[in-house]
Amino acid sequence: MTTKRTPEDVTILPRDLHFDMAAADNGPWLDGDPVATAVFNAMSLTFPDGERMFIDAVKAYKNDVSGKLEQDVKDFIRQEAIHSREHHLLNNKIDRTKYPVDAIESEIRENIKFAYEGGNFRILMATICLEHFTAMMADLMMDLHTDYGPLFSKTDPTLERLWRWHAMEETEHKAVAYDVFLEATKDWSPLKRYYRRCLSMLLITTNFTKNIAGYAAELLKADGYTQEEADRAVKAFLWKKPSLFGTGWKTWLSWFKPGFHPWDHDNREEMAAWKEEFTAAPASCRVLFSSDSVLFLQFHGRCETRFRRQRLLKIIICQRILPQIVMGEREVVVVAILQTGRRQRCAFQQIDGRARRSGIDVHRRAGHGRPRMIRHQCQCAPAIIHR
Repeated sequence: MTTKRTPEDVTILPRDLHFDMAAADNGPWLDGDPVATAVFNAMSLTFPDGERMFIDAVKAYKNDVSGKLEQDVKDFIRQEAIHSREHHLLNNKIDRTKYPVDAIESEIRENIKFAYEGGNFRILMATICLEHFTAMMADLMMDLHTDYGPLFSKTDPTLERLWRWHAMEETEHKAVAYDVFLEATKDWSPLKRYYRRCLSMLLITTNFTKNIAGYAAELLKADGYTQEEADRAVKAFLWKKPSLFGTGWKTWLSWFKPGFHPWDHDNREEMAAWKEEFTAAPASCRVLFSSDSVLFLQFHGRCETRFRRQRLLKIIICQRILPQIVMGEREVVVVAILQTGRRQRCAFQQIDGRARRSGIDVHRRAGHGRPRMIRHQCQCAPAIIHR
């Protein structure tokens, strides 16, 4: 039987986005609902350390993968690192003088420590199960309805975008760790592989659902709920309405199908609009002035994607935009970084046609005529201009 893999046309794109968490300072940030906020804060508290475990799980097998999967692993690691960073910032908004955040984080780290004690394969098994769980919830999260309307309908738009961006990228990379698992067990019999992943999913599901419910109840108790009230409210949210865990039972159950692969549930079409929102189209450009050493450009639109392994030709500084001019074999690739204080964000902006020659800065290696590499993790889609 041929083992399934991620479709070749599924690409993973790390998007280095930053979110303003200020709205989380104002009490229950998720629709003003303390129960919903407690549940999502409980999940968010697991992400920084959990995402780092996911990273370590696939890195341990980096020598066993090649080709597209090798690149997918690198992109998966970058996505998870960014998720960890943003949720760490969100978690810092939880009032630690009021809520038992330190105790919850300590328990999370103990659980993760137990996984590490079982070696690389144990954390890989935990990762493939939890990735299936998070992708399942991500697929359903924005379709859940509460008594007051759709979930997130009354949430600050920036925080809503944070969770939607995370959900979209979880869907995008949902099969990477699983493909690593298939490579790591390629010498196993199908029956052994099936038995091991099914047993792992049963254990992970029991522990994950119990832990999230327990952490959320502890947060609610700090809001004045009794233990019984907190347990009942969390249970209703997770399993009845909006049923965050219960709604996706068919997707969860598909794990136990022989020959299962995460992309059996192909939801690329449903995620296309979100992906387009967080990955804008490449900008259109035109050459204003060109010579052997200088190229002035006018470009429009916004985009946030990335380029790799291309030689830097020169840098032109024009107003507050820093375009990176990268020479390919037959084309020039332009990437713009909008500088805003300490933070650098990639964006294309319209530049007035009157480009200034005084704004030229050509960087070269000392003692060499060839340009040097500028090592910046740019998240910008290349705009292609044929010279």
